[in-house]
Amino acid sequence: MTSLKGIIKGISIKNIIILFFAGIINSIGVTMFLAPVNLYDSGISETSMLLWQITPEYLSLSIFLVVLNVPLFLFGLKKKGIIFTIYSLWAVFVYSAASYIISYVLPIDVASSSPFAGTDLLLCAVFGGLISGAGSGLTLRFGGAFDGIEVLAAIFAKKIGITVGTFVMIYNVILYIIIGCVFHSWTLPLYSIVTYAVAIKAVDFIVEGLDKAKSVMIITEHEKRFAPLFRKNLVTE
Repeated sequence: MTSLKGIIKGISIKNIIILFFAGIINSIGVTMFLAPVNLYDSGISETSMLLWQITPEYLSLSIFLVVLNVPLFLFGLKKKGIIFTIYSLWAVFVYSAASYIISYVLPIDVASSSPFAGTDLLLCAVFGGLISGAGSGLTLRFGGAFDGIEVLAAIFAKKIGITVGTFVMIYNVILYIIIGCVFHSWTLPLYSIVTYAVAIKAVDFIVEGLDKAKSVMIITEHEKRFAPLFRKNLVTE
C-alpha cells in the first residue's frame, strides 16, 4: 500500500493548478452553453444534467455531479491508482463548485438561454462541446478525469469484449434514447450528438496534439541497400 508520504510526493502542484482551471473551463461550457438549452454532454455529466432537469429545483447540477462521480472514482481506485483518483476527485469538486457559482451566485441568467449564444441550438452545441471538451482534454492530459463512466469503461470493457470507446459510446447512445423518450423530442438528442462529436475532437487535439506518430512496414529483398537511407530519414521524438 502506498504511504501517505509517497502519495503527497507523487502529487504535482502544477497538475493541481491546471486541473483547477480545467474544472472551471468545463463548467463554463456546460452551464453557459449546454444546460440552458437542454443540450447534453456525455457520460455521467450527461446523466447529471438529465437528473437535474427532471428533479426538484433545490437539487442542483453540482449535487448530482458529486453524488454520481465520487463513488465511481472510489470504486476504480485500485484499477486506476490513488494519484489518478485524487486528481479526478479534485477536478470534479472544482467543476461542481464552479457550476454552482455560475448557476446560483453570479449575476448571470442561465435559466432558459445561453448568455453568449441565446437559444441557438447549433451555436450552443458547437461552442459548448468545444469548451467542455477543452476542459476534459486538459484533465485527461494532466492525470485525471471528469467522468466516472471512463473508470467503469476501463474496468468492464475488456471483460465484456469491447473497447473502452465502444463502452462509452453505448452508454451515451442509451442515454440519448432515454432523453428523447423523456422529453418526447429527438431534436435535443441529435444536437447533443453534435456536442459530443465536437467535444471528442477537442479532447483529441489537447491530449494528442496535431501530430500523430505514423508507422509503416517495408518489405524488401534489398535491405542492405536501403537500410542506411531509412535510418537517415527516421525521425524519433
